[in-house]
Amino acid sequence: MISDRVRTALWIIPPVVAAVLFLPNAWVAVLFAGVVWGAGQEWTALMGWPHDGGRAAGLFLLPLLAVAYVLGDLATVNVLLGAALLWWVLATVWVMRFPAGLPSGALLRGRKLVVGLALLVPAWLALVVLHGMPQGPRWLLLLLVMIWLADGGAYYTGRRFGGRKLAPRVSPGKTWAGYWGGLGAGTLTGLLGAALLGLDIPTVGVYAGVCLVTVAGSVVGDLTVSMFKRQMGVKDTGHLLPGHGGILDRIDSLTAAAPIFTWGLGRAQGWL
Repeated sequence: MISDRVRTALWIIPPVVAAVLFLPNAWVAVLFAGVVWGAGQEWTALMGWPHDGGRAAGLFLLPLLAVAYVLGDLATVNVLLGAALLWWVLATVWVMRFPAGLPSGALLRGRKLVVGLALLVPAWLALVVLHGMPQGPRWLLLLLVMIWLADGGAYYTGRRFGGRKLAPRVSPGKTWAGYWGGLGAGTLTGLLGAALLGLDIPTVGVYAGVCLVTVAGSVVGDLTVSMFKRQMGVKDTGHLLPGHGGILDRIDSLTAAAPIFTWGLGRAQGWL
């Protein structure tokens, strides 16, 4: 019998792939803005905001994305994505120290607001910029497949081998076996996928490094969202996607992977 997790993936993946490959860049930007808006609604719930507050935040978020799309020349994108990489380094430290480092009250809500923007805006910008680059639709498709298979590899390897926990205070179900399984699956997908799709890569060693760091970073994205779910005492950010939870549950890995991959590939190929 097909699980809810697999069934949901089967009806999500084909339209996403078709959109990435066949829609013009402006429409891809609009599509992903809708996804980010939905994830933002779930994030405001993690902040403890009422539904009306989440809707009001969405009215601020969408114009912010529009401004980023119109004014985001490549020099600015380079700086923004570089700053996003620094944020993910800080997020790694934050996850490792959890539950230390989490304030309370209004200060925590303020930090959550900043974290939400750092999660969603650079990821959206990275995906849209990557799609607009030479061979962009295929590069974006490869990034998505890398993260999907890395998540799947981590899930099934972790269940099969178990063992030492990766971050027990943040996500008790994740293991080091799952981490290494996901890292191997995602990096191998990046290398083989580039060849199968006929993509022009920088030197193999540099490109392999970009893939490796991208997949490792995707784990931090997942754990960062998990940290705030645990702080709020919830299992999922939403219930829209059976077997997966909410939109943010589905894209949490991508929030870190997209800026890392786009910046690393762009710098290696010279278009950033």
